[in-house]
Amino acid sequence: GQYLQPSKQHAPIDRFVTPEEFERYAEHGRKLGFRNIWSAPMVRSSYFADRQYYGEPVPEVRRKVDPAKKIAVQAIEA
Repeated sequence: GQYLQPSKQHAPIDRFVTPEEFERYAEHGRKLGFRNIWSAPMVRSSYFADRQYYGEPVPEVRRKVDPAKKIAVQAIEA
């Protein structure tokens, strides 16, 4: 996911990663054989980590882009 500066005391944001870049990261992961990839600006690395570890199914993800902000938004179907 995209790093977001929690406060002025934390490291500043170097740059914003585009939704297209996140999709390229996901495609690379699929080519490497990863079955579950969560690659988008507002994704945490621990999303459903326990389910993935035990081979359990994880929810499908729908992506939509807010044209005003040009930020990918995740909607998770539980």
